Amino acid sequence: MWARVIHRPELRNCRPMPGICSPDNVETAIIMGYIARVLGYDSRAAMGAVTAWGPAHPLSPHGWCEVRVDSGWKMIDCSMQNGHPDANLFFVGRDRYPYRLRCDKTYALNINNGKVSWR
Repeated sequence: MWARVIHRPELRNCRPMPGICSPDNVETAIIMGYIARVLGYDSRAAMGAVTAWGPAHPLSPHGWCEVRVDSGWKMIDCSMQNGHPDANLFFVGRDRYPYRLRCDKTYALNINNGKVSWR
């Protein structure tokens, strides 16, 4: 429900990013980017692929939020955290992410005159 409140395409304040991710992953990455910005973090959305099933399984399209903490970027992966509640997928670097991951592109959150864009 909260995703529908924050992500309202009719307001043209948030658009899915081009790429390979499912709408749910894109929305989660976008929403967490907004929330992180409100909390004072520099944020971006990352798109790529992930699998938690091991090296024999193919990667699935995936999106997540990243925030700048100190001198590096840390992941906030809500959708994978939801499916793997025993894992710690918040504020971890890509190098410490416990699953096989590929990042294809990052999109920085820009706000100018009340309009939001991702570049």
